Amino acid sequence: MEESLVSVTKAVAEFIYKTEYEDLPKSVIDKVKLCILDFIGNAIGGSKEPEVKILASLVKSHGGKEESTVISYNFKA
Repeated sequence: MEESLVSVTKAVAEFIYKTEYEDLPKSVIDKVKLCILDFIGNAIGGSKEPEVKILASLVKSHGGKEESTVISYNFKA
């Protein structure tokens, strides 16, 4: 069973690796753009929720390598 899962994962990874932007149908590109816009809107909209503020504070206090932008907050984590 595990070997089967590995071969499926490898096949999917290979397909993704070989896929060029030009290979994607316009409908897929349009949908992805909408999903990204939706993500950004939700990330910004939710960033001021009390729970998110607590989480952002916790992330900042842990320090670490600053390589990822924390959306709506002026720091990287």
